[in-house]
Amino acid sequence: MKADSRSQDFGCYVIHYTPLGERRQFLEKVLSGMNVDWITESEVIVESYPWRNSSRVFGISKRLIAADLGINARSLSRSRKRARYESYIYRFASLLGPRFKDTSFGSLPSIKQLPNKILEVNAMHVHALLLFLQEDYEWGLFLEDDSVFSKEGLEQVAIISKDRRRRATWINLNDGAELKRTTSEKLIDKYGLFRVKPPTTRCASAYMINRKYAERLKDLIMVHGLPNWLPIDVMFQVANRKMNVEAFWSDPAKFIQGSESGIYTSNLKSLRNS
Repeated sequence: MKADSRSQDFGCYVIHYTPLGERRQFLEKVLSGMNVDWITESEVIVESYPWRNSSRVFGISKRLIAADLGINARSLSRSRKRARYESYIYRFASLLGPRFKDTSFGSLPSIKQLPNKILEVNAMHVHALLLFLQEDYEWGLFLEDDSVFSKEGLEQVAIISKDRRRRATWINLNDGAELKRTTSEKLIDKYGLFRVKPPTTRCASAYMINRKYAERLKDLIMVHGLPNWLPIDVMFQVANRKMNVEAFWSDPAKFIQGSESGIYTSNLKSLRNS
């Protein structure tokens, strides 16, 4: 529940699956005294969202979606700038014949509807975004309930939330998928962030968006609907490309994805029904 009075300059929204009580206990302790919206499965009806099954997401082709995933994958072993240049070469080569086709693609899922338990998570993120737009905050902090962090992480959020940006902005605060700053990224700014091009994402367990971003994403969803075959982090990545947003990652990440790091042994898949 939200506190009666505002205690921070940003909205805070936690994507929470009710049976995972130990996660809520941890977050309630860390977020004590803050205004928090708890987004639980009972608040979101998957069927009420405009799901779509198409190879184009927000008007972006499957080919470009896969190319961005390939850049992320190759940046694990080389600079992101080099990985980006290679994507142009691979995409051109893929036009030459079938034997070159796979070189341009990352790990793109097949175009089939995801299990209902995953669509629930996607819908909960969108529900949180819509709640954010009902408030007058400039920034929203969105956390999945396996986020593990300290007051230092919240201090970083508080500082960022005082910055009014002209452009739609996405900020990844968490770690994830072993993706890190490479040799081609600019120096870290005063907020502990570095800009990522193309505007890709890591995971979506802890992120910030500004009001411009939320308004534009809502418009995209109204026009194109929501893809029912992409997990939430990839959906955001496609939206980032479509909107040509400024995307930043935190370095070092001050929010850890507990399920991926092994801090939490329980996970959403083992507790939810398909």
